[in-house]
Amino acid sequence: MVYQFILHSPFESKASSEQKWGPVLKELFVPKVLQIRETDCFAEREDLEKTLGSTPEKPLAIILVVASGGTERLAQTAAKHTQCPVLLVCDDRKNSLAAAIEIHAAIKKHQPVRLLYVKDWGKARVEAISFLQAVKALQQINKARIGLIGDPSPWLLSSDGLDGFGRFDTPLVKIPIAELLEGYKTIKEADTTKTIDEIRKAYGKVSVSEKSLADSIKAYLAIKKIIKKYGLSGVSIKCFDLLEHGFTACMAMSYLNDEKITAGCEGDLHAVFSMLVGQHLSGGPVWMANPSSIDQQENTLILAHCTISSSMLESLRQATLTTHMESGLSTAISGPLKKKEVTVFRTGGKFEEICAIKGRIIQTNMNDPQLCRTQVLIKSESPVNEWLKQTPGNHQVLVYGDRLKSFCQFSGIKYTEPG
Repeated sequence: MVYQFILHSPFESKASSEQKWGPVLKELFVPKVLQIRETDCFAEREDLEKTLGSTPEKPLAIILVVASGGTERLAQTAAKHTQCPVLLVCDDRKNSLAAAIEIHAAIKKHQPVRLLYVKDWGKARVEAISFLQAVKALQQINKARIGLIGDPSPWLLSSDGLDGFGRFDTPLVKIPIAELLEGYKTIKEADTTKTIDEIRKAYGKVSVSEKSLADSIKAYLAIKKIIKKYGLSGVSIKCFDLLEHGFTACMAMSYLNDEKITAGCEGDLHAVFSMLVGQHLSGGPVWMANPSSIDQQENTLILAHCTISSSMLESLRQATLTTHMESGLSTAISGPLKKKEVTVFRTGGKFEEICAIKGRIIQTNMNDPQLCRTQVLIKSESPVNEWLKQTPGNHQVLVYGDRLKSFCQFSGIKYTEPG
């Protein structure tokens, strides 16, 4: 729940504040990203404190409408009491902006706060919704449960010593890889037939055997059982441990991400957490991939990986099911992404920083046999040579669009964009 308070000085009437700001606020927060509870107009601290003390639940965030000057102490009281992200809404009348600047300077020392100046309606609405989306994403991330099936792969140095997600409340559930393998053995061939038929109809080209498809579906169904058993919102799997058993989890990861279950590879905790952030901010799927090359002169970056959510692809009829690149086994996806604006990022350290670049996909489905199967070329807005030095680890997460900076502000993550 997000609580909304209209603050005005004793020299202004409650009726005039309500009359002015009521219609504005109804227009500002459309569409309804989160439920907003409208409280009242306040000019006296005692009245405000009484209302704050009777709220039935701790708010996810508060909206403080600075209707006039003389509201600085009221706003400070509300912020201190709630200790949550604050949106300060103000305009160019009755010293509203002047008061909001003073309030913003004080509150930002203790908690996340954004000042929203309502002058350009289009821009103000975008910023208001962006605030609510960031708050909602933070709530969902803290409620999520991530399963680590197996350990992080030994080459993932940035995952060494991690047993959680830093300041976030997201639980990490550790599950032995043997549990997945045992579950895989219980899946019958008959359980895979329908899905295999659907795959053959959907994908433009299938270059792998019936057994490879069946094994991939068995892996997916076994992981789904684990997700249900432990009440998980997402998983990361030490997938190279599956190769000695003749299959990979590439198709399973694709299916899970299509279902909005965050699914990452190789036991990379930073990657799966970054995917979780990207999914909740965008409302859609994201892609975990390896940086494969850069071109400093053209300022481009190639990302590649053997799995991707099918809903991120431009067309399944242009996609191919082929083998996993490193092993030549099982089923992997080679497909074209949409040529859209993207953000590429990952968390680092103890989940207290994010390094990101923005750009646009300019080429895809290049079919380079020396790279993982799905491939994209991105024209970056930031210098890729600087990004190379600053990014906190290998696997990157690609998301269509850009809502990351707002989330970082309200979650206390340091946001870096090279250049």
